[in-house]
Amino acid sequence: MLFDLLKCEPEKYQDAMERATALARRYATAQIIAGADIIQFGEAAASGSMISPRDYSECVAPFHRRLAAAVAAPTVLHICGDITDRLETICDTGVSGISFDHRVDLDVAKRLKGRIALVGNVPVEVLGQGSPEEVRQCACQALQKGVDLLNAGCSLLTQTPGE
Repeated sequence: MLFDLLKCEPEKYQDAMERATALARRYATAQIIAGADIIQFGEAAASGSMISPRDYSECVAPFHRRLAAAVAAPTVLHICGDITDRLETICDTGVSGISFDHRVDLDVAKRLKGRIALVGNVPVEVLGQGSPEEVRQCACQALQKGVDLLNAGCSLLTQTPGE
């Protein structure tokens, strides 16, 4: 795992992150050339269940900052799980929006309104297994609580029905 490198071989971690950031920048540029209006980056390994807020702030956020600055389009950063404890740091990376799942405390996230767009947080479990009415209720609830743009809280389950 990448964070094993950070602890044991920091120079290899730095090199891996440099390469990954350069690749993500090239991929984002290709998406923009192909017509994308917004670029969303996924960073599952920065989840609250994976790394500490300090490790995110010191070891990952600097690369998010560089990536957001290098992309010529609005950017959205998605990090899985409860990222309530790193929302301020994410806001300071320069991304246009933060995409999050239902585990994030929306009362805390709402404090960022006006500085960053709040994207999400319809639970994928409801999208995959709930009725259309349950999905609608969750979507309305998210909007009422302050989400700016609806999105699935994470990757859709493979069995998510089209409707």
